[in-house]
Amino acid sequence: MDFKIIIVIVLCFILANSVLALKPTFIDPINPGGGGGISGFEAMLIKIMSWLWPISIVVAVLMIIVGAYYFIFSGGDPTKVATAKKVVTYALLGLVILASAIGIWNLVKLILGV
Repeated sequence: MDFKIIIVIVLCFILANSVLALKPTFIDPINPGGGGGISGFEAMLIKIMSWLWPISIVVAVLMIIVGAYYFIFSGGDPTKVATAKKVVTYALLGLVILASAIGIWNLVKLILGV
């Protein structure tokens, strides 16, 4: 693998781990706790995002495994090797975008004081 790709992967996991290590503070969407709480739409959005992030991480890791499977069983065929590289590249790109989205999400919450 190229050295730049390895650096990007390591930085992705460092960023994702530091962001995921933050303790989430979610307000109950059914009873937001009176005035000053999160509105129903925001609570619903937080709940959806708290489900989507772990699922998308699992899907990206599975796609990396599928790409590795394609690469192992390509038999040296250049088109199959290219397909395997594309699958792994797009899965890693998805992880980078996901880690960035998590970081931006928490940064906006920090700035807005939510």
